[in-house]
Amino acid sequence: MPKLLHKLPSYRRHSTRDSAFVVIAGQRIYLPGRFGSEVSKAEYRRLCAEWIVQDRPSTPPPPMGQLTIVELILQFWRHCERHYVKNGEPTDEQAGIRLALRPLRELYGSTPAA
Repeated sequence: MPKLLHKLPSYRRHSTRDSAFVVIAGQRIYLPGRFGSEVSKAEYRRLCAEWIVQDRPSTPPPPMGQLTIVELILQFWRHCERHYVKNGEPTDEQAGIRLALRPLRELYGSTPAA
């Protein structure tokens, strides 16, 4: 893991909106969900992870109706449930795929698949 040269950006609360935000590279990024919710904390962790690796802000949330990584993962998982089956039982390949998709979903779930 790269050495941090600066402190992590703070997970902050906007008092009048009761929403969470983070300031990265001078840009205020509002997080989805209410302050303290798991959704906002997950997005905060994703943004911080990208900031550590790339030292620049992440892309904004996708516009409505655009396919996200989570939706793409769901479609792929439905394919895996049908394809990786032997004698009516799921194969070990399904468990491996599930483990491999977890970090992708946690870090980039709400970003556009395009």
